[in-house]
Amino acid sequence: MAETPILQTSLPQTLDPQKVFRQKLQVSGQLSVASMTRLCESLLDEEGTVSANLYFEVDMERRLRIRGKASAEVSVTCQRCLQPMKLQLEDMIDLVLVSTDAQSKLLPASLDPWFCGEDELLSPADIIEEQLILAMPIVTKHVRCIDVNSAQDETIKEHIQTESARQNPFAVLSGLKSRSD
Repeated sequence: MAETPILQTSLPQTLDPQKVFRQKLQVSGQLSVASMTRLCESLLDEEGTVSANLYFEVDMERRLRIRGKASAEVSVTCQRCLQPMKLQLEDMIDLVLVSTDAQSKLLPASLDPWFCGEDELLSPADIIEEQLILAMPIVTKHVRCIDVNSAQDETIKEHIQTESARQNPFAVLSGLKSRSD
């Protein structure tokens, strides 16, 4: 069995799809979170490092598969308490390289396409960024929030109890109605 070539440290900016699948290339390395502008739009800051590895192979059905893993610890805002929090993003990557929409429609529902034109180069950073964006939860929140809203909740409950304890202004009308009967 031939050794799979491995590239490490920083990920290459671009890869030739023809070569990586023919060589069954494996690339591993790190990227700065700050270099991922679309991901940073959802983050509190641009601090952190993304670790990733990608394997390029041809499967039994002769599909060009991109597999691997990407992970990063990022800073986000908890949507419950609005405090900063760290979030561990991790995604198992399993994509099929396609060049047309027709090819993507032929894939089973269990496989996701990655579009790359016939003469285009692959960008590992784009693949990893896209997968981390998809790994983001819809709502970011602590498992156990610091309950900064509990004081507000208590004030609201007290206000509701005070209001309900007051005499109903229409009670006078019901008293007048019962006298007229």
